Amino acid sequence: MWSEETREGVIGTYTFYGTKLVAASWKAVRIYGYGQPVFMNATDNSTALTTMEAASDELAARLGEPMTKPVPTMPGPPAYAPLNAP
Repeated sequence: MWSEETREGVIGTYTFYGTKLVAASWKAVRIYGYGQPVFMNATDNSTALTTMEAASDELAARLGEPMTKPVPTMPGPPAYAPLNAP
């Protein structure tokens, strides 16, 4: 099986009005057997999105781009990684 980092991902939905981005939302997924993604529960979703935000801010800081204030800290690794979908 793949590493936990490889099995996790984020699906983004972006809404534009003409050429202006007016809304964006993300939902985290975890891939289980046979490459089937399943939406994460609320706790894991929050952790995954916080990790994504912190990594994005680290990159923005290195590139001198605008970032979230204050910069969130990266959450620790999960205590466990389920092998099968709930």
